[in-house]
Amino acid sequence: MPNLVKIPVSDVQLGMKVKIPTSWKDHPFFRSSIWIKTNKELQVIKGLGLPYVYLLEGHYQVTEQVQKPEELSVQGKESYSEQSIFDHSKEIKQAIHKSQKRFSFNINENQVIHSKLLTDPDGAYRLSAGVADQLYQHLTETEDTHLCTVKKPESHRDVSQHCVSVAVISMLLAKVIGLSEEQIRDVAQGALVHDYGKSKVPDSIVRKTGELTNSEKNFLNLHPTYGVNILKPQGVWSEAVLSIVGSHHEFIDGSGFPKQLKGKQIPITTQVVSLANEFENLLNDSRFSSSKLALGYLYKNGSKRHDPELLAALIKTIGVFPPGTIVKLQDGCFAKVLVNKNHSNFPDVLSCTESGSKAKMRCLEDEQVAIDSVVNKGELPENVLQALGGDQAVSFYFCSE
Repeated sequence: MPNLVKIPVSDVQLGMKVKIPTSWKDHPFFRSSIWIKTNKELQVIKGLGLPYVYLLEGHYQVTEQVQKPEELSVQGKESYSEQSIFDHSKEIKQAIHKSQKRFSFNINENQVIHSKLLTDPDGAYRLSAGVADQLYQHLTETEDTHLCTVKKPESHRDVSQHCVSVAVISMLLAKVIGLSEEQIRDVAQGALVHDYGKSKVPDSIVRKTGELTNSEKNFLNLHPTYGVNILKPQGVWSEAVLSIVGSHHEFIDGSGFPKQLKGKQIPITTQVVSLANEFENLLNDSRFSSSKLALGYLYKNGSKRHDPELLAALIKTIGVFPPGTIVKLQDGCFAKVLVNKNHSNFPDVLSCTESGSKAKMRCLEDEQVAIDSVVNKGELPENVLQALGGDQAVSFYFCSE
């Protein structure tokens, strides 16, 4: 690791900024890099059983005098046990804010891509490759990448928002199953333009919230074909991208459209986007009142349409309580899952009281306050729904530690 110095754990002191050389699963901190500000943090690091950590050169911030554990009074030890060891709410807020900014920026970029696809295909291709490159950097900037829920400023969802969210889910899923960097970039670029064919479908059909008529459904189901018919003659898009555009509604059992492809007729990169696309659509389906229910429905009903191993990888990627899920906590508060980095009952959440007051970000793992149950949005009081943003569309972006 460049610019990092390896030091024995026994030499770690208060005020140092260190990087813990182990998976996020093996330590309680929100980040792998941490300022050591308290004796408790110091003792936790020394108790991890690691032979060394990385010292970030030149980073020192002494915040309290070193005090040996044996010098702490019994009363002092009790006060530590009664408090949350670390307050990560500020770090959670900063990480979510950064993800939100990145998501909004890439939505705007993708809108430009779509606007250029007819008039400047070369420019659209270059810009899409640049956005895919940026997404890949965000995917790989930490050792363990997680998803967080983000929102678009406008009240309605549009194709660009959907495409970016699908790209993010697809890329993380592709990484989990071990696809190559080139394949992950193909997934990103294909996902960014996969729904461009909808520009040829009347807006009244694309945005219709009720059930479509058979003729409307047939019209909408032509959008993959429309997309390929527009992009293929341009001669700049790879076969992998064109497959994603034309086959992102194809399923391995042949029940998809427009060509009813089966099994290996569908490239793995296209299968990844197809699964991510269906899940993202279910997240915002009015039939499901939570992200967890949408994931449960996909797991129960999608085992024939999607490769079982791919479906299992998605569940592993999204977590037990997917970001966006509304829950009730053991302390009686309501909460929306923001990041579930450890796939457990202790995610990072935005919580409020039963009256909808005192909304704040919380790290449940620090507090050891677990999730009690999943809550249907329709069962929430209006003030709680508003405090948690429970009525907003669910989209995902990478959350970096």
